[in-house]
Amino acid sequence: MTLSRDEFLQKHTAIRYRTISVQGDELRFQSLTVGETRRLMRLFMKDDGEFDPARGQMFSELLVGACMVDEEGYRLFTEDEVMNGALSNVDNAVMKPLFRELRQWTGVSVDPDYQAIEDAAKNSVQAVTQPSSSGSPTLSRGTSCRR
Repeated sequence: MTLSRDEFLQKHTAIRYRTISVQGDELRFQSLTVGETRRLMRLFMKDDGEFDPARGQMFSELLVGACMVDEEGYRLFTEDEVMNGALSNVDNAVMKPLFRELRQWTGVSVDPDYQAIEDAAKNSVQAVTQPSSSGSPTLSRGTSCRR
């Protein structure tokens, strides 16, 4: 038997949590919703809608910052804090494995090259700006997700 609309939404909208050990310390992370992922991708765009390579370089920090939470599920870092360098001094030997793990676990498996990040961010903007006949945002026919 297939899930109904309500069953699907009830079952697949709960936030998941995961603890990851980093050099002997336990860190807690939350999953991201589709909307949160779309917002994260829009951070790579300039105000004029063009890809911003400087922001693209912060992809690992932004993903880790968006997912790292305390025991109650509150984020440890705001977007603004991350954009202003809050995670810039974290040891790269800590950040890289966290980033790889979180990309896989959250489903934000964008290729680590600028073109892939730019494509994902542009597709995110298209999804928000192209209403369907029902008034809800839809992806354009040629939009794809790269893993």
